[in-house]
Amino acid sequence: MDPVFSNRISIQWGQEDPYEDTDTWVLTASNGKFVDARIDLKTNTPQWLITGEEVELPTKEGYVFSLKFVHDLDSVHGDNSENSVDCGHFKSLSDGSRLEEGEMYNILEKKSMPYKEIWQSIDPVNSTPSKKSALVNDQCNGSSVSSVVWELSAADAKNNARGTFISIGNVSQGVVEYKGQFQCIRTWNNTVVYQYGSHVEEIFGRFMKGLSTHNDAFPWERRYP
Repeated sequence: MDPVFSNRISIQWGQEDPYEDTDTWVLTASNGKFVDARIDLKTNTPQWLITGEEVELPTKEGYVFSLKFVHDLDSVHGDNSENSVDCGHFKSLSDGSRLEEGEMYNILEKKSMPYKEIWQSIDPVNSTPSKKSALVNDQCNGSSVSSVVWELSAADAKNNARGTFISIGNVSQGVVEYKGQFQCIRTWNNTVVYQYGSHVEEIFGRFMKGLSTHNDAFPWERRYP
């Protein structure tokens, strides 16, 4: 599969009007691993941070494909896998975006509800942080884009730090749980464009321009390719 940098355009719960209250990026690597960060537009703090893996499901009738999103890390539910279940059914829209429909947990209502999300695939090579360009035919100037997946295992790291960092083209995003707190970073050409948490430089320093810090307490392993 091709890696995808997805930006959410809107979400709709049940029969409510669609809206968008977050800056949501999902980076999905070619091996199906993903990092999903939903940053509240008002507070600039994470509404929801997730790492995990896509699992292909039998396609629901009327859709192009169906996926189950298995959460490894979940800032809302922790290890409560029952509430973190998320299955989506996708179809393409005429403007090049895609519709995802399914049922997942509504943070505000604190219950699972039917939802519709509109997603746009973003060009991870020719875009800039201030101007995200839609990807046309999943190609960048006619060339495919590679992805890299780094993982931090609680078995190897001190203080049970664990998480995932994914790069697609010029864009990267990482989420780590460390000492019971979630840390998040977004970079563009290794320059930080967003960070959250008090241990970001310790954990993600090797991926940040100007630092290149290899902290032995956080032994990142390249898992793909």
